[in-house]
Amino acid sequence: MRSFRETPVGGIERALAARWSKGVALRALGGYLGRNQVFADDALDLVVKVFHHQPLLRAHREATIARGLGGRGLPIARLLDHGVFDDGAPWIAVQRLAGTPLEPQRPDMPQAVIPHLYADLGRLCAGLHEAKCPAGLHRQDKGRKYARARAKVLAADRPPGPLLAAAAARMLELQDRVARPQRPVVVHGDFSGRNLLVLNADAEPRITGLVDFEMAHLGDPMADVAKVALKEFSDPRSRVGFLNGYFAGRRPSLSEVEGFEYHLLGLAFEICNWAWGDDRPFYDQAVDMLARTLDNDPIFRLEG
Repeated sequence: MRSFRETPVGGIERALAARWSKGVALRALGGYLGRNQVFADDALDLVVKVFHHQPLLRAHREATIARGLGGRGLPIARLLDHGVFDDGAPWIAVQRLAGTPLEPQRPDMPQAVIPHLYADLGRLCAGLHEAKCPAGLHRQDKGRKYARARAKVLAADRPPGPLLAAAAARMLELQDRVARPQRPVVVHGDFSGRNLLVLNADAEPRITGLVDFEMAHLGDPMADVAKVALKEFSDPRSRVGFLNGYFAGRRPSLSEVEGFEYHLLGLAFEICNWAWGDDRPFYDQAVDMLARTLDNDPIFRLEG
């Protein structure tokens, strides 16, 4: 895996202090495999994110969402400032949101709160898809990305071949029927527990933030719903809660049902493409998801 050169923390602090004419003291919040760096300044009540992987594109997406949707009814941080450091790394500064990521807290939460929490997640996801699309966010054709991954997997003749071929045929069948959305919506791209902030996780959890819009684009809302299924539907209560919140009492349309299946299969092929050499257990999980999707496993359906 490619390594990325991180911007020294001291250099970040000095550059921002000069820009803002005030002291800056950054505390590391994390980052992802050296592809980005994330810091908080507790005194200034803000978060700074520095980008190293596809930096201009990802910084543009984050800034566009924070500028267009931050502080406007959804728990999305407002954009405070942005720029490019001397080493060429773009950065943004946003309002700091309360809470900590859901993902590491989820296993220890009281089981009784799961359906209610995931209903809130479903409503938040639907709210994002209903929001006015910010100017400057570009449309993305996920079908092309799926097709490249699918072609590579099939060409490599990986096991189990017949299952992969059947899943590919089903994708092509759906591709002809899943209508390109007439009104593309804001798609988060990685709507999952690691990018959702909550407070009071051990009693009555409350969602306080949706973060990390590096993959945001205009597209099919079912791409986000499929990503939730991939990452969050291991517990049937999570699935029922999320879908109840997202669809708010209505039945999914046929195009939504088929779009959901199409994106699930596409996500699985993306995993099969890279995980064969890097993470064999994850490859096996993706193959299992392909099999269960083709078998109409309830976990991977929008309807019971």
